[in-house]
Amino acid sequence: MSEDNTITKVYVSAPYWPTSIRRDEMALELRRNTECILKTCRLLTLVGCMPLSPALYFPRFMDTDGEARKQEFKLLSLEWLSEADEVWVAGERISDDMAEEISIAREKGIPVLAVGEPEELAKKYLEEHGNLGGITDRPTERQEGISNE
Repeated sequence: MSEDNTITKVYVSAPYWPTSIRRDEMALELRRNTECILKTCRLLTLVGCMPLSPALYFPRFMDTDGEARKQEFKLLSLEWLSEADEVWVAGERISDDMAEEISIAREKGIPVLAVGEPEELAKKYLEEHGNLGGITDRPTERQEGISNE
């Protein structure tokens, strides 16, 4: 929570769409990507933040096949981004969509924090604070190409 007792809204920017070509690899990659996002959102809730994750929400009821649908998904996602207090960049790579989200967040003055893999973040936080009761320090940079400027 912030100093004025409002919940900090954190947009989770992480790879979602698979880059693999083979169908079996695509399914596995999508599952891994979704798991990373789920874990990051779980950590955010454990420390008192509200995760904003379009990748977990919109595909539950939206057809995301086809370029027109992906553009609609992107438009809705960017609307959520504009409501965020912070952006956490999770995962091992930065997709083109993520790079755009990072750029837009910076243009809007929204802090962008690279958090890497959720397991690494949880381990670091536990080492520093002993529990997941709340964040007093924000994650440090972990991904090349991201700065918190």
